Amino acid sequence: MAGETLKSKTLEEAKKELRNIYKQKSSSFTEITQEQYNSYETDERPDSDNHLNEEKLGEEADIIDLAFYKYLPGRQTAYRIILRNKENQEMEDYFIIIPEMA
Repeated sequence: MAGETLKSKTLEEAKKELRNIYKQKSSSFTEITQEQYNSYETDERPDSDNHLNEEKLGEEADIIDLAFYKYLPGRQTAYRIILRNKENQEMEDYFIIIPEMA
């Protein structure tokens, strides 16, 4: 689900924008803490679109998202999102979703 070009101008706006994208594509969305995310004993995987997003920064977008995830039981996926702006400031966000069935 990463790879969307964010239209937001601030990190806080981008966090809201990206959460709405994930909520629209999910049957469940739960905010979690960094500690909760780190406690899951599964391997973290980078989203395959992260490199494309890095190329967009400053060119097509003022803010990009870099997504990392862990698969959990019950079709759940825990996400660690790094939002980065052109000034290299970052904000992290953590949540769990259950993707909608296709």
